[in-house]
Amino acid sequence: MNFIDMKNKRGTGHLEAILAALIFISFVFVLFYFIKPFETKTESNTIEILKVNLPDYLKANLSKVGLNVEEDIAEACFSVPISMGSYTAVFEKNGSLVSSKATQNNLFIYGARGFYDVYISDEFPDSNINTAPCSAVSKYRLSVTRKVDALSYSKILALNKTYWENYEKFRDNLRVSKSSDFGFIVMDDRGNTLVYSLRTLSTTLNIKADEIIRQMLYSNGTLQNVKMRIYSY
Repeated sequence: MNFIDMKNKRGTGHLEAILAALIFISFVFVLFYFIKPFETKTESNTIEILKVNLPDYLKANLSKVGLNVEEDIAEACFSVPISMGSYTAVFEKNGSLVSSKATQNNLFIYGARGFYDVYISDEFPDSNINTAPCSAVSKYRLSVTRKVDALSYSKILALNKTYWENYEKFRDNLRVSKSSDFGFIVMDDRGNTLVYSLRTLSTTLNIKADEIIRQMLYSNGTLQNVKMRIYSY
């Protein structure tokens, strides 16, 4: 075998190696194009981030304490010498809302002897009930105050304005990566849409979605389940 034949074979070998490398790179490129592993990971992370940060952003400051009045009430209204620190919504044991008012030193309730659930939150409006006829009680018991995990109805209603007018700032508040877009639809337990914050989708590919259900607090103290459909794309 002469020098020219050896040189030609080496050249052919180099060409075959280059072609094999190009084929491999093309295969990897096509595979990444269709599978998009990094994009999927980002979208999946976005969903998980929103499932944690969106409810936290909408959280209501809500506490609950049980009150058991153990003496008969002579008047239509009674007062308990306790400080709630905020506005209240009071419910009888059967779930009926009763008139109440919290002041710095007293809780006034229109009711009789028995058990009450007292919810405490700045989500509630101040009450203007007449407290003059209320008689003070001394025989009562309070349970331990506990936090209630609930979303704020007023904050949920404000989502549309926040989403459409301050999208990028809202993204930062929720700690969502700029590499993906996001949106959500919020419905009450009757299926009524409360919020529709979903930008026009440029593609139907790689859309990720998940659903979470939480309690929502109305300003009158009632709690209702709310469904949040979260999207990342």
